[in-house]
Amino acid sequence: MNHPELAGKIEQLGFYLKYDACLPRPVFQFIVLSMAARYKVAFEWVDHVAPARAAGLPEAVIQSLIDDNPSALPSEFSVIARAMDAILSYRSLPSALQDIRLYQTKGLIEIVTLCGFHQLIGVINQSFDVPLPEGAADPFAKKG
Repeated sequence: MNHPELAGKIEQLGFYLKYDACLPRPVFQFIVLSMAARYKVAFEWVDHVAPARAAGLPEAVIQSLIDDNPSALPSEFSVIARAMDAILSYRSLPSALQDIRLYQTKGLIEIVTLCGFHQLIGVINQSFDVPLPEGAADPFAKKG
């Protein structure tokens, strides 16, 4: 992105969400991979799948995201996925979904913010055709 001032501000928010926020690393990575899978942003998926594994996100969860199979998610991630569905549909979070307060109010706000942030990152990546690293395959390419 050829706009250093704007890129710097985006990077500041991204740094905060990634390193200073209160969400556990597997939850952070789950949200990032969920957003990449939902919008088929290959660069974001490729960039985050190894860190997600390193953070302890279970392989079965990663596979359920790439397979678009939310019914295979364990309950701890299923509730976040349902909250994300409400958030990304611009609907109020039903009180039952606000039970993800095991991350406290700050964590719930961070989940909402991460969804919006990764919509922004996805739009930038897709609009400017950010290429995959050399040798990386598009995980969303149709397999024939």
